[in-house]
Amino acid sequence: SLSGEYTYLEQGQATVTQTGDDIRVHFTWPPAGKGPHYAFKGKLQGDTITGEWYSFFHGKGWFRWVAKVMPNGDIEPSQSEDPINARIRQAILTRKR
Repeated sequence: SLSGEYTYLEQGQATVTQTGDDIRVHFTWPPAGKGPHYAFKGKLQGDTITGEWYSFFHGKGWFRWVAKVMPNGDIEPSQSEDPINARIRQAILTRKR
C-alpha cells in the first residue's frame, strides 16, 4: 500500500491514500499557508500512477499527472504536465519512514 505521509521539496507534505488501485494525494506547502494546495487522483497500474492534479492555490486544473512508484515506495512524478509550477515535476514524494 502507498498510503501514508510523504515529504517533497524539503518543506512540502503529502498524504497518500490508496483504495485498491485508486490513489489520492493531498499536498500542502507550509510556506504558503495551511490547508491543501494541490490534489491528485489517479489509478495505479503496475509501478505507474496515471491521473490528474488540481491546484487549489491557483484555482486551476485538472492537469495530467503521471508518476512512477520506486521500489522503496517513493513516488516520482517527472512525466506530469505542469503549466503552473515546473517544480512539481521534480518533487519526488519521499515516504516518511
